[in-house]
Amino acid sequence: YCSRPFSSLSEMHEKLVERYNEEVGEEDLVYWCGDGFFGNGAFAKSFLDRMNGYKVLVYGNHDRPNKLKDAGFQEIVKNKVVESEGVSLHLNHFPIRFKQLKDFVANKEVPVHGHTHNVEKISRAGVHVGVDAWDYRPVPMKEVLALGSRWRLYATIYVQIMDGFESLTESQKEEVRKIEQEMYEKLVSLPAESK
Repeated sequence: YCSRPFSSLSEMHEKLVERYNEEVGEEDLVYWCGDGFFGNGAFAKSFLDRMNGYKVLVYGNHDRPNKLKDAGFQEIVKNKVVESEGVSLHLNHFPIRFKQLKDFVANKEVPVHGHTHNVEKISRAGVHVGVDAWDYRPVPMKEVLALGSRWRLYATIYVQIMDGFESLTESQKEEVRKIEQEMYEKLVSLPAESK
């Protein structure tokens, strides 16, 4: 589906397990934001048995929870809100839709998702934790929190800008779109440490 830097599926599978275990200890808690095994329980078990940590699957469109329940996930959920260091992270497989952005800002939640296979770690739709964006490794919570903080700032400003958008003239709307686009480009171009 996407151009991954592996010579074969078996090499990719082994590298994913290896990189996962380099980041995750036996006692660590890991949230998977979906589409890890395309619903194949036996296939999933052959990998999950070799992978560290307490694993929670936030299932995606290619997952079949009933086939994965005995594969090695300790929990399987549709979505989950996780509190960490005073930040509410709303975990889901899918990125949020723009019409949901205002609700996330009002609820002070940061959307965290997989699904897209994009290499960007942050977007208008939240923090992307898919392996394609993270060198095929799980994302440390401190990175998610740092990006989540940056996303909340962007989203709060975006909602405030857009609240009065319909009352603007066409030329004002065009100027607002340019400003928002510049703000968004700055958000995604900052080095990870400063996000």
